[in-house]
Order: sequence, then structure tokens, then C-alpha cells
Amino acid sequence: MADELPEYHDVVVIGAGVAGLRCASQLMKAQGVTDVLVVEASGRVGGRVMNDTSFIPGMSIEVGAEFMHGANTTLTRLAEEHHIGTREIFTWAQVRTQCQSMHDISRASDVASFGRPFARLRAFGGTVLVSLSLVRAHPGEVSLDSYIPQKVDNMHAVAIEESVQPYSRFHVGLLLDQGDGGPTEPAPDGGIGYYYVGDQKRMLKYDDDDEEFLKFNLSVADLSDLENIDQIPPEKSMRDYFNEVGLSASMMKLCEAGYANTAGGPLEDISMRTTCRYEKQWIELEDEGDFRVVPSFMRFVDLFAEGVTTRLNWPVASVDYSQSDRILVTSTSGKQLSCRTLVVTVSTAVFSKIVYTPVIPQEKVAAVKSFDMRRAGKVLLHMSSRFWPVDAHGVICSDCFLPEFWFNSSKGIGHLKPNGDKLCVETPSSEPETEDAAESDKVQYLITGYAGALYAESFVGVDRGKIIESFLDQLDMIYGTVDEPKPAHKHFVRGMYKDWGDEPWIGGGYAFPRVGQSDTASQDLAAPVDGRIFFAGEATAFEQPGMSVHAAIDTGTRASTQVVRALQEQ
Repeated sequence: MADELPEYHDVVVIGAGVAGLRCASQLMKAQGVTDVLVVEASGRVGGRVMNDTSFIPGMSIEVGAEFMHGANTTLTRLAEEHHIGTREIFTWAQVRTQCQSMHDISRASDVASFGRPFARLRAFGGTVLVSLSLVRAHPGEVSLDSYIPQKVDNMHAVAIEESVQPYSRFHVGLLLDQGDGGPTEPAPDGGIGYYYVGDQKRMLKYDDDDEEFLKFNLSVADLSDLENIDQIPPEKSMRDYFNEVGLSASMMKLCEAGYANTAGGPLEDISMRTTCRYEKQWIELEDEGDFRVVPSFMRFVDLFAEGVTTRLNWPVASVDYSQSDRILVTSTSGKQLSCRTLVVTVSTAVFSKIVYTPVIPQEKVAAVKSFDMRRAGKVLLHMSSRFWPVDAHGVICSDCFLPEFWFNSSKGIGHLKPNGDKLCVETPSSEPETEDAAESDKVQYLITGYAGALYAESFVGVDRGKIIESFLDQLDMIYGTVDEPKPAHKHFVRGMYKDWGDEPWIGGGYAFPRVGQSDTASQDLAAPVDGRIFFAGEATAFEQPGMSVHAAIDTGTRASTQVVRALQEQ
């Protein structure tokens, strides 16, 4: 009937990604709200979490989000609580490595000329730079706080001068701290990260003592220790910062391939001010560690989706909250729902596709625009055999077709943490593979190439087969030998390419802060409207950095609490 009232619910959640599903799950299981409906624009749940179980027999391939970042997050706690196994891999980001040993530096050869004298100190396979000019200028005990990254447990790095010789001899007790994009210590299974400097055709290990490489890594580590962040001009970009550091042309390219590609946008577009705040929060809140889920992130999606009513293929076109007793939600096909409260979890890339009546506050519109969400793609290659170093967990590449890639196998790569997971009982041994490992066990291998922003945008319109072929050529260039010039082509089984920018109701990888973003952008984006409409998703994470699965999950939890309070007050 034409005058029939729309279907009515206490809560409608727009979006069945991890934020929306977590919100609905918490409402139903923890808050006792049973009348909850999730509407999803696509034909599946999970949002940017998506797996493929047919690409390589015996493997669940992460087509979307792949890594749990940080050892102290909601995800790591949920993994333990729900007995979901994980594998710890080499950590490229959010690293805090403690070193308390004493070191002697006395040779002029230990000084690197980076605009001011520095000493290079080795500790636990890592390297850090400290100012020598500071020591010479202040005899006695000198604080090196300005030159040593984030301190842990209130410990300080101190230099003690023993002579007045040029390049004075001194001892240093220091703490190492590496930031996003910079190297860390090996993973528990011995796995490490590599850096391929394309314009030099040179491969560096994570702990290489190349002076320009050290300078790059120190500049990244320093981001988490910069003081007076509120004095950084909002219009200052990450490219401005690295230009001021004075990186060499080769290291700037490596920075673009590693830091910018991982951050999701070009260096000139990324806000330094917000990035420094993120770096501090990563260090302070999440602890070091990167992990894969056994067998995939879909374990968490399934956990949140259990018992939740979800309506697929229901893209929302408009939200009308002009009536005080109900909110009217209309789909692109004209179907309607009404509800007491509404939770919106769509990505910033598609946020503007929903029309609100009345118009939502201008602060929220501005907040959405202050984030950018660019294309992000994965090139997946099935390999029948390994031709890369056994300890390689991943590689950052400058001046190459793809800026970064990493490895996995049907046996699993990384240190296994079972968490009481029954699946891990059946999982092959997590002992590291050896160089002479027999091929009789038919281990299958996966190489994942990742392209964000400009890299992924350059692939638009390019034939998928050409993308795969170009990646194979890159791998042959890096790993080819006189005896085996084309190992990637030799062991290639098949490939696929997934561009998240082609997902019409997602629109890209993840949101990064644009140059000029206000300090309250995430709070403005998360702010409720009319006390009845609430917002979740990784970009609304003001309590912690976004750009991660666990941040999205936590915003879903926050929204569920807000909904309960609103229902109680109505």
C-alpha cells in the first residue's frame, strides 16, 4: 500500500565493515539491544576485509586488510579471548626497542657528516645517530634527549665526555626507537625486512649501516619524539619535513616507496602535524608488533557478524531526520527503513553520496574533506617455489614498478602464537624454513605487491595481465642470477590484481590526513548529529590513530555506547 509505514527498528547501522559489525555485535551481545539491523551496499560483509580461499589451495588469501598492527590493541586482546591464532612477522612500524648497554665511540671514521657531526652507535643489530657537537660544547654529563627518540620508562640517554680530543671519546647509554617506515629488530622467527634502492641497484638489510639510509630512518623515528606539535604549521607536509632533513635523492625515493605508499598518499599531501600526533599515539598506546591472523582476518568478521541481522545490496541514498520520532533511511532503489537511532560507518570516500535532511553541520562536511582516501591495490602472485632469501618477510623498493611486496606460504610465515586456537593444532610447524628445505611437502608461496595512491592510480586502465607481468619482471630484476635470470617467471603459477578504488561503496584503501587538516577533524567527523545519528569508522578514531582495522573496531564499540545512552534518554 502507498501509505504503508516503513519498516521500523531501534537501531539501523549503515555499513557491514568491521566498524558497523562490531557496533551491532556490541549492541546485541554486550548492551542488550536486540532490535538492530545492518544495511550493506555490497553483496558481502567485511568491508575492506576480504579473503580468497581458491587462489592457492590450502591458503586463505587476504585480498584486503592483512596485518594486525601493534601488540596491545583490541584485536590482540580479542585474539586471546576468542582463541584466534596469530603469526608475528617483521615489524615495519610502531616499534620500540630498548637498549641499555654502554658504547664507546672514539674514531673520526665513526662520524657521519649530515650537516652536523654525528656518532653512529650500534646496538642489538640496530643503529642510531647521536650529536657529537652537543658533547663537545658541554663537557661533563650531557643530555641527548633532543637526539634520541622516544624514551621508555623514564630512562634517558646520557653522554659522558672523557677527553677533549676532536671527536671526543664518550660513553652512551641509549634507547632505540624506530617509527613507521623504519626498520626494527628481526621477528621471533628470524625474519627481517629488506630495502631495494632501485637507482643504485642495491639491496639493503634493515640494519644496514649505509649513512644516508641511517639518516632516513632517524628522521622517521624522530617524528614520534617531536615536541610542541601544535606549533607545526597545519599547511606543512611530510615532503616539507623530509626536504628539511636533507635526504638524498635515493632516500627520498625510498621514503616515497615506503613511508608515503604505506601512509596512503603522496608526501606533499600528507599533514605533518597530524602525522606526528599519530606517531606519538602509536608509540604510547599500541606497542610494537605486526601480526597475521590464522588463517585470515575473516575470523574477526565472522565473530562480529554472528547473530547480527544484515541486509545486503542495500546502498543508502538519503537520511531524513527532520521528524523527532523517527529517522527515515532511503536506499538507492527507493526502499525505506525508519529507526530511532542511526549509526553511519561508510568510508570518507563515499560519505558525500548520502544526502542528509536537514543538512549535517558544516564542521562535519569540512572534516570529511580534510581526509583523503586514494586507490590501493594488491598484486597477488602464486609461486610454486621460493627464490628469495629465507629470512625475507618483505621488501621496500624505490624506482620500481611496485614500491613494496611481502611473502607468505601455505606453511605460514612468522612466529606462531596459537592462543589456544584449534586451527593452529592442525597448522604446519611454525619453525623457520631452511635454505635446503625439501620441496616434497609441496609448500606453496604467495608474493603480495602493494600499490597505494599514485602507484595504484597509474594502473587504472592497464590490462591486469600487464600489471602481473610487470611485477614478475621486477622480481626477476631483483632476484635473477646468471644461472637463473628469470626465477619469478619460472616459478609463477598465476596472479590476480585487486584495486579497492574500484569498489563503488568503499572507494580506496584508508583515510589519511590532508595538509591543512584541523586538530579536531576526527572529533568533528565522529560527533553525533541531533543526538540520534552516530558515526564510526577508522577516520572517526580521535582516541587513537586511524588507518587500521583495530581503530575501526574501537569506533564501532564507541558508537554502540552512544546509541545505548541515546535510547535510554528518548
